[in-house]
Amino acid sequence: IYPLSPFFFGRFLVDIFLIWTHGIAKFHEFLQVLNDHHPTINLKATISETEVNFLDTTVFKPYPSSETLYTRVYFKPTDTHALLNKSSFHPKSVFKGIIKSQIKRFKMISTTNSDFRNSWSILHQALRKRNYSKRWLRKVYYDSLGEIESNERAGLEASIPGHSKWGFVQCTLRYACLTCKSSQRCQNFESSHTENFYPIQGRLWCKS
Repeated sequence: IYPLSPFFFGRFLVDIFLIWTHGIAKFHEFLQVLNDHHPTINLKATISETEVNFLDTTVFKPYPSSETLYTRVYFKPTDTHALLNKSSFHPKSVFKGIIKSQIKRFKMISTTNSDFRNSWSILHQALRKRNYSKRWLRKVYYDSLGEIESNERAGLEASIPGHSKWGFVQCTLRYACLTCKSSQRCQNFESSHTENFYPIQGRLWCKS
């Protein structure tokens, strides 16, 4: 259809994200060719050399001359953060699962810790208005971070040749975690009954 193509192309349903490296004029030509391809096609583009929003993500350059792209969470202006009210009669696990899923999403999208913390701060303020206590939110927040970072470490260690993927690992909050503070990473345990050592058949940590 057109002799030039995007450097990167991604699509989710009717939303398209692409990186164009052939200049703005050529991009407008490319867009016109696509729109002329069929009467039912009507593509509109948001163009920026510094940042652009795609779904729940902002893709941006950390500084104008950067050749690396960063990402952070994007909240639409109409986003009211109307998550389940804490006064609702749902099992406790439902509330915790909702918050953990948001924290994990923020962590996955955010390139920098400052952007992650900013996203959490915005959600935290909204949740406080929906009857979530500071103490409860703080506990879920640190539990989620510990689980995320422990899983990341487990994946990294499992990718190292010769390193067992089984055993007990400490969370990265071990300086504050009472369980991990009094334990150490190991791949087997000693039975107090037989005094023999047995391998740990699984991946365990303080929240297991």
